[in-house]
Amino acid sequence: MKKLLTFALAAALLMTAACGSDAETESAGDTSAESKENELEAETDEGEDVVLDGGWALNTELAPQINEEESEIFRKAIEAGGEKAIYEPLCVLGSQVVAGMNYAFLCLKNDAGAVDPDPVLLTMVVYADLQGDAQLLGCKEIDPGFIKTVEHKESAELMTGGWQTNDVLSAMVAPQEADDAFKAAFIDGHEDATPIYCISYQVVAGMNYSYLTLTRDDSGNAYLTNTLIYRDLEGGSDLISNEEFDLLYYVTQIRECE
Repeated sequence: MKKLLTFALAAALLMTAACGSDAETESAGDTSAESKENELEAETDEGEDVVLDGGWALNTELAPQINEEESEIFRKAIEAGGEKAIYEPLCVLGSQVVAGMNYAFLCLKNDAGAVDPDPVLLTMVVYADLQGDAQLLGCKEIDPGFIKTVEHKESAELMTGGWQTNDVLSAMVAPQEADDAFKAAFIDGHEDATPIYCISYQVVAGMNYSYLTLTRDDSGNAYLTNTLIYRDLEGGSDLISNEEFDLLYYVTQIRECE
């Protein structure tokens, strides 16, 4: 794994999307934007895992929930875009300093009005300007059976067939059972790992779980990983794999949200 998540390509793409069409965003706030970025650099120079210089930075304080400020930014972006679907923000995976800030939200989507909606897990990139306004730049769906990792240059199938997106809002999977399986698999000297969200599950002779995880190596460096856990019928758990989640892919391959 790389020690830092440096995403130069994402910077070029998303800075253009967020700022290129609105000259006033930069011209009206040149002084404040420069001051804001200087403040951010001063605050984050001490953190080894934080990358500025236009790059995306992993949120190393990841928790399976968002704070009040993040919730308000997300709400403003959805209202500004007039999206018809129902989007539920779960957490912020990373951010990017521009003339303001870009945020990568992990979200659940359900179609409004559907009798039995199929949940969709996706990343949503939101731009928040220095004046407190926000807009949605785009979305990228996370296929429950094909998770893009840094180790796999192409989307690799997790394990053939039958993967279902986990919707904790509808309690499709007992959260405690999945979390117990995760904790048990990391007992025997594996890397320190904190489960962020159970992405998907697969019924086999037992159950497979795919987790989005904040993993730290022996030096304390943080990575966002896709963790596969198997839980057998007797309650035993095994770690199948733990690979670095390709956040760059999910923030640069965005399309217009529906």
